[in-house]
Amino acid sequence: MKKHKHQKYIEGILKRDSKMIQEIYTLFFPAIETYILKNRGSADDAHDVFQEGMQMLYNEVTTKDFRIKAGLNNWFFIVCRNIWYKKLNKKAKSPVTIDEEIDLKSVEDTEEMMIANERKQLYLSKFKQLSEKCQQVLSLFFDHVKMAEIAIKLGYKNANVVKKKKSECQKKLTQLIQSDPLFKELVI
Repeated sequence: MKKHKHQKYIEGILKRDSKMIQEIYTLFFPAIETYILKNRGSADDAHDVFQEGMQMLYNEVTTKDFRIKAGLNNWFFIVCRNIWYKKLNKKAKSPVTIDEEIDLKSVEDTEEMMIANERKQLYLSKFKQLSEKCQQVLSLFFDHVKMAEIAIKLGYKNANVVKKKKSECQKKLTQLIQSDPLFKELVI
């Protein structure tokens, strides 16, 4: 199984490699800061949340068999977002709706949902690259329309011609999806 591109960060944390930790900060902090600034926080809050997130990441990496699925940036963002909601709950008179404890299982579930959404977006973008005829054939096929009916609707000679066209279109779609660099990241 091929290593995820973010695996180097996990290995860097395990080795306490300051260069790799600085790279994590450089890559992941801007999104955390932007999110916190847009959600009633300050730059200091962003730094605090980021540090807490790094501590949680360190604990996860060193105490468990930590595996990256969609990307460390997704996992880390969700953890930091949950930390921020927890802090807002403590500050607010009326609490923000989120559990007090940061549930890492819900982080994993959210990550799975994000992967599924990214896969769907990849599929849809590649589907749109197919010819109009391919899109029509596949759409009707996925809607469980019989081959003979598709032949009539789209003006093909018979069901066998439609089967061949469907097969060609599916092959083309598969090639488009698998040739996209994102595909390798989304394969678990």
